[in-house]
Amino acid sequence: MTKLTSPPRVEELVSRLRHVVDPTAIRTVADFLDLVDYTHDVHGDSIDGTHGANGANYTHAAVPDAVPGTSPRSVDPVVVAAPASESEISHLLRLADESGWKVAPVGANTQRGFGGVMEPVALAVESLHLNHLVDYSPADMVVTVQAGMPFRQLKRVLAEHGQMLPLDPLSHPDATIGGIVATGISGPLRTMYGTLRDMVIGLRTVYPSGQIVRTGGKVVKNVAGYDMSKLFIGSLGTLAFISEITFKVRPLPSHTELCLLVGDRHQVAEAVSRIINSHLIASRMEALYGPWALDALEDASHDGSRIASRDASGDEPPFALAVESHEPRAGSMAQSQALSRLAADLGIECKVLAGDSTTVFWDQYQDAALTNAMCVRYTVPPNRAVAFTHALARLLPTRDALFSVTPVAGIGRVFASGLTPEDEIQMVTIVRGAAGEHGGIAVVESGSRKARQSVDPFGFTGSELQLHRRIKQAIDPHGMLSPNRFLGGM
Repeated sequence: MTKLTSPPRVEELVSRLRHVVDPTAIRTVADFLDLVDYTHDVHGDSIDGTHGANGANYTHAAVPDAVPGTSPRSVDPVVVAAPASESEISHLLRLADESGWKVAPVGANTQRGFGGVMEPVALAVESLHLNHLVDYSPADMVVTVQAGMPFRQLKRVLAEHGQMLPLDPLSHPDATIGGIVATGISGPLRTMYGTLRDMVIGLRTVYPSGQIVRTGGKVVKNVAGYDMSKLFIGSLGTLAFISEITFKVRPLPSHTELCLLVGDRHQVAEAVSRIINSHLIASRMEALYGPWALDALEDASHDGSRIASRDASGDEPPFALAVESHEPRAGSMAQSQALSRLAADLGIECKVLAGDSTTVFWDQYQDAALTNAMCVRYTVPPNRAVAFTHALARLLPTRDALFSVTPVAGIGRVFASGLTPEDEIQMVTIVRGAAGEHGGIAVVESGSRKARQSVDPFGFTGSELQLHRRIKQAIDPHGMLSPNRFLGGM
C-alpha cells in the first residue's frame, strides 16, 4: 500500500470525501491550530471565555476561527468531516488509511490541552451527529449512547428515570461522552463508585482500517475473558474512533449530605484515616487545599459566615475535607452526626450541607478547577497524599495553586493560572520529581502548547511504554490516528 509523504491538497481531500459523507457535513478550518491547542496563546493564557454553572470563565472551550496574534500558525489546513453514521466513519477511516492521511477523532474539542501536542493532521472526524440514545433499559440499569452525546444531556435523560452515571470528571460542560471516555478522566465520585473503567461494560469502535469492532457487551454480567473495552478508555483517540458506549448506571441518591471538616494537615490526615477504617460510607471524599478552599466553603454555606480561618501565622491555609453521603435520609444524617463527633474529637471544625447546598458546592468546585489553564495530576501512596500535597505546595513557583486530593486513591491534582510556559515547565518538573521520590507519577492534564512540547506530558518509561507501542502497532500500524498525542509520542 502506497502512503502519501505529504498532506493532500484540500481540494483533493474534499473531493474524495464528498463520495463518503454529505457535502454539507464537510468544512475546512484555516489551519491545524484552529482545531487543536486553541486554549492558550504564546504566554499560556486563555484566548476564549465560556462560562460555567456559576459564571466561571472556562479555559477549555473551542475557538471556531483563527485568533490573530496569539499562537504561531502552522501552514496545513485541516478538513473537518461530521459523518452521520458509524458506517460513514468506517468508510472515512478506510479511505484515510489507504490514502496515508493523518486523522484526529474530535468530540466537542474541549480537552485538547490533555496529552502531547498532536502533529498536524489532514482530516478531523467529528462525532457531532452521532449524539443519539441507542438503548436504555432502566429496569436493567444499562444505557447505550453514541459518542457525540453531551454528558449533561445523558445526565438529564437518566435523571428522568431516577438514575445517574456516577461520574464527575473535571471537564467542560459541553464535553461529549466519547471525549470523556477517550481521556479517561474521573472526579471525586470515584471514592465510592470507581472510575470509567468500572462503569463501561461495552464499546463499539472503528479501527483505522475501517473495521468495526465491538468489545464487552450490553449486560452487566459479561462472559469471562479479556476486557478489551479498557484498552480504549484513556487512549486519547490514538487507537480507534469510539462510536458507541454502554454503561451500567446507578439509582439517584434519595438524600445527600456533605460534611466539610476543616483543619491542618495532621488533623485532616487523621480524619481521612479514621473514616477509611470505620463503618462510614463516603460517596465522595476530597481534600481541598489552597487559597480557594475557604471561599468555596463560605459561598456554599449561603449565610456568608466563615467556618475557618488561616492559622495564627497567616502563612498556611487549612485543608478542607469534603465527605459526602448518598445514603437514605436517616443513614445520611447518622453519618453526618458521626463525622461531627469525629471532628470534635480531633478539635476541628465541621459544617453540614444538605440538598441543593451540596450541588452548589460541587458546582463551585468544578468552576474553580476549570478556570485554571494548568493542571497536573499526581499519584502517591494514599496514606501520604495529604502530607505530600502540603509539602508540594511549598515547592511550586506560585503560592496561588489549588489542590484537590482523592485520599482513597492517592490521586491529587494541582491547578494554576497566570503562569508563563517556563513556569509551567518548572511546575511539571517539580511535581514529577517529588512524586517520583514516593514511587508515584505525574501527568499533565492541561497546559500550554510550549510546556507540553518541552516536557513529556506523561513521563512513562520502561516496560509499560513498550507494551503500549506494541498495541499501537497492532491496531494502527501506520500511526494514522492522533499522532504524537499519547505516551512516548504515539
